[in-house]
Amino acid sequence: ASGGSFDTSLALFNIVYSQALELRGPQGSAYGFLLPANQIIPQGQEFVAGLNAFFEYVLQNPAPN
Repeated sequence: ASGGSFDTSLALFNIVYSQALELRGPQGSAYGFLLPANQIIPQGQEFVAGLNAFFEYVLQNPAPN
């Protein structure tokens, strides 16, 4: 992610909290985006944990009006 959409969402639409959702990827991975079956559930668990942490932060730190 280049970050362009984050900058645009803040500058044009005043969206304070913006997030790029990314899964395990090719950089440093022997599998690229094609994970073996035994990695799918751990990937999903990491993804959900990340979303939960993000939403918990947003709930505890409301954006100013």
